[in-house]
Amino acid sequence: MPPLRPALAAALLAALALPTLAGDRTPLTAPELTELLSGNTETWSTLGAGYYDPSGSIAFIWKKKPGSGEWKITADQESGDGKLCLKITEWYGQDFNCSWTYFREDGDIYSLNLKTDKATKMPGFTPGKTF
Repeated sequence: MPPLRPALAAALLAALALPTLAGDRTPLTAPELTELLSGNTETWSTLGAGYYDPSGSIAFIWKKKPGSGEWKITADQESGDGKLCLKITEWYGQDFNCSWTYFREDGDIYSLNLKTDKATKMPGFTPGKTF
């Protein structure tokens, strides 16, 4: 087998090292996620935010349009990691959509969309309803 070129060898070593170079990802458990969201407004982006009422209802504003629905947290049976489930009829129909987990990394909180595998650093959480 011919020797690896230095650039290719370096790229392979870098790819293998990625998991150790990344910050520690700590998934939030169901109780931690409930505590984080309940009674708080989560800023999703410049386009909107959602207020997670402790009763299980959610009020939100998205692209300047208000809306409402329900929210709940479920726990993964094996890991205990929390999942955010939303029931917003105009977005997901009559069923709960349980497509998000949250994790801490390097002191920041991220939301991970399980359908797209896209992690987003959350801009912030504020006590009470802020809109």
